[in-house]
Amino acid sequence: MTFIRTLNGDISPSDLGTTYSHDHLFCIPPYWKNQGEHDLLLDDYDASFAELMDFKRAGGNAIYDATAPDYGRKALTVAQMAKDANVHIVGTAGFNKSFLWSSEKPNTNLSFERYIDQCSIDTLSQDVINEVIYGIEGSEHKAGVVKCGTGYNQIHPLELKTMEAVVRAAIETGAPIHSHTELGTMALEQAELFKKFGMDLSRVGFAHMDRNPDKWLLKKLAQTGAFICFDGISRIKYYQKMCAAKHSFTYVKLALKIKSLSVVTLPVKPCRPITDLGGLA
Repeated sequence: MTFIRTLNGDISPSDLGTTYSHDHLFCIPPYWKNQGEHDLLLDDYDASFAELMDFKRAGGNAIYDATAPDYGRKALTVAQMAKDANVHIVGTAGFNKSFLWSSEKPNTNLSFERYIDQCSIDTLSQDVINEVIYGIEGSEHKAGVVKCGTGYNQIHPLELKTMEAVVRAAIETGAPIHSHTELGTMALEQAELFKKFGMDLSRVGFAHMDRNPDKWLLKKLAQTGAFICFDGISRIKYYQKMCAAKHSFTYVKLALKIKSLSVVTLPVKPCRPITDLGGLA
């Protein structure tokens, strides 16, 4: 049976509709809050809800919310927002990137760094699995995608550890992987590691690749069978990079003779990969 796991239950792929492949709806990243970067705090429910309704009026029907626990995930709030707007929202289990990990892990007295360092890969993986199978932070709301990520032009040893843990969780649950790249770097290195850990790359989406409009890189990454997310289209501050990325994207499409590189649908075990290449490419 094929289905999409949203925060408010499993749905048929036919009910997904036009889907935005990556956004954050309501979250309070502790790292950025501690740094006084209030522009990066999405802590106004009414403002976020108004933008979600704009998305719906434009024809959107579903969003993948890529907020991991280390980025201040507020899954219960987002699940309520999804109900209020009647929009399907897919949630996240896993990790973001290492420079965020000085902040405290919710419901513990440990920083994310200490938690990741002290736990075995099996323990980290099981924690991710539990949020896909049983619910996020003890709630009824389940994650539909698992996530990991790396920093700018480097992979921290603890990021490597979370990558392996997330691959194990993806294989166990059937959930696809959303992988954070910092400014579009380290994607090929990530792909090599995912393959080494046993992950089917056709079930992986690489985020922020519009931030690194290198034609050679994008073509090589597409040839792995993974999905490439050009996910900065709604952010004015990235406009100049998006103009450059547009030309690279066209080049890669022509080179590979495909219609789109944006992952927009999100399956969970026991289903096969589902991809709708129509969405918001």
